[in-house]
Amino acid sequence: MRLFLAIDVGEAMRREIGAVQARLREKLGGWRWIDPRGIHLTVRFLGEVGQEALDRQLPVWRDAAGSCSPVRLRVGGSSVFPPRGAPRVLWIGVEGIEPRGAVDALGRVFERAARDLGLPPENRPFRPHLTLARADRHGRPVPPPVGLVGDLGEIEAREIVLFRSELGPGGARYTPLQSFALGEKGA
Repeated sequence: MRLFLAIDVGEAMRREIGAVQARLREKLGGWRWIDPRGIHLTVRFLGEVGQEALDRQLPVWRDAAGSCSPVRLRVGGSSVFPPRGAPRVLWIGVEGIEPRGAVDALGRVFERAARDLGLPPENRPFRPHLTLARADRHGRPVPPPVGLVGDLGEIEAREIVLFRSELGPGGARYTPLQSFALGEKGA
């Protein structure tokens, strides 16, 4: 199974993001837009995981989540990856607003837990974001202007969700498998 851990942004925020995407589709060519139903904040990609390994991992993810506080997040602003050269990913920023530094700490806790389990380290720094679109393979995407997306509001993360990702011709399909409450030690 191809798995990852993420924060679900909720239906209200997905509707906001869908409205942003609809507006941007008219202005920006060369992008493949992500289905708003699948938009999430990835905390840690796990890769291919067998059932036996997953059974060993579940208590580790539960403990990691329990050691982190719920966090309020502000969603807004946009940019691309990579920051220089041909853009490949268009994203909306996510910033932890309360408690301060909690979203970065959450990323560090799950990275440390993954390494303790023997998973390969993530070489890129944790940059909380929501992917809006990926560059179309058949053309050059129109680079987005600065200030493209304003403030979309806040969400509160109270849990980490373990998702299964199934790749297909119409894009990835994500299925939640289990959730782990933030701040509930020993749950």
